[in-house]
Amino acid sequence: MASLGEFLHRLFEEGRIVLDGRRVPSDAERPTALAILATDFERHRLDVAGDLIEFDPETALAAAEFIRQANRFLVNRSEPVEVMERTLVMPRAPRSASEHLSADLVFRFLPPIQRRARSIAPGDRLATILADLLRAWPLSGVLSDLVEGPAAIGDLGSHPGLWMLYAERLALDEKPAWMPEGVGREYVELVFQGLGKGASPLLGAPLVGESRHV
Repeated sequence: MASLGEFLHRLFEEGRIVLDGRRVPSDAERPTALAILATDFERHRLDVAGDLIEFDPETALAAAEFIRQANRFLVNRSEPVEVMERTLVMPRAPRSASEHLSADLVFRFLPPIQRRARSIAPGDRLATILADLLRAWPLSGVLSDLVEGPAAIGDLGSHPGLWMLYAERLALDEKPAWMPEGVGREYVELVFQGLGKGASPLLGAPLVGESRHV
């Protein structure tokens, strides 16, 4: 497998994923990978309105390794399910604006991978693991086509810019189960009005806390 730095360079600069053989990640990869992540985060956070969000290196690094391993399991279907389940984990669910956006730097590329895994076979285990991850990280998960909503949307770190970004992404694919409640709903209404979507049926949809699992 390509080093994490090489993987990230191709992902960010070329928009493609290349896996070229299997290798074991080492601590020596961290400085290069973190430098790439930090540089691209500087650009990524400029898309978020409001106060600049700080980079969370550990969250970004964990997310980057997660997506690299997810792609390995996607192309190598001989790996035991138990190994996949032990490997594809994040340390914890997001708690701050920094964690949400630092993970989103790479997790925004995850929905197409989840769709491809799902297309392989109904109930594919990799697809369900990735779906659970996207539902646990809603800023990225809202980009998916998952009908079932987020496990717990939380407050996106109480950052208005993240709520606006979430609303803009929701406008691309109006999924009722991903409609937030409270202040999040207010931001969705504001953004939808600005986009000329004030008549969207989604604005009358049930809140996330009231949504049905499909």
